Amino acid sequence: MARLRDYQVETVNKFIENPQCIQEIATGAGKTIITAALCQLVEPYGRTLTIVPNKSLVTQTEEDFLATMDVVQQARFASAFTFQYSQRPGTPAASMPQQVDPDVVQERYTRLVELVNEIAWGENRSLEGEAVEVLIAGGEGRKDERTMRASGRARDNRLVHIATEGLDPMVEGDLVTAVVTYAAPHHLVADEVIDVYRREGSPGTWPGVPLGMPGIGAPAT
Repeated sequence: MARLRDYQVETVNKFIENPQCIQEIATGAGKTIITAALCQLVEPYGRTLTIVPNKSLVTQTEEDFLATMDVVQQARFASAFTFQYSQRPGTPAASMPQQVDPDVVQERYTRLVELVNEIAWGENRSLEGEAVEVLIAGGEGRKDERTMRASGRARDNRLVHIATEGLDPMVEGDLVTAVVTYAAPHHLVADEVIDVYRREGSPGTWPGVPLGMPGIGAPAT
């Protein structure tokens, strides 16, 4: 299980201390991880964990939004996929009263994205000069051929572009250790390759599982 952050541990502990309670967790606080931890704790004792979505996004106040911003500031996510709340016909949320004005939603979304990008860039810059392991993956770098790079994901899912000039071609599945030389808000660039662990063969010759319909009739003897 992923390591819980301090505020997530506090939430789990509050649940343990109160056999019957309701925990309202702010947007962006890592509810999935908290819920996974609670499920693991609840199971041996036969307690019931009921997860009920609330209307916090529908009627979100400025105070609610600032609480979300505070969670983002504390968590310091390496990256975050953010989306605006919008009314979807046929859902209970669409007919709830006191909907947040779309202009307010847009303004808050812009502030959130700016904060996420600022933190992500700072976290990326902290890796300059550090060695990272990167799993080369297809389709991650649109400019790889032109810039003579190979691209993949680090262990924490950061996108990394690696210089390949003068090296044997890197293929999907190779595990590369390289030193980060430059950090951008949404990716890292590594120009110094330390080690390459190559899978045997090429992507076209890796062993696979044969597919097809089974034969009909008695098995061959």
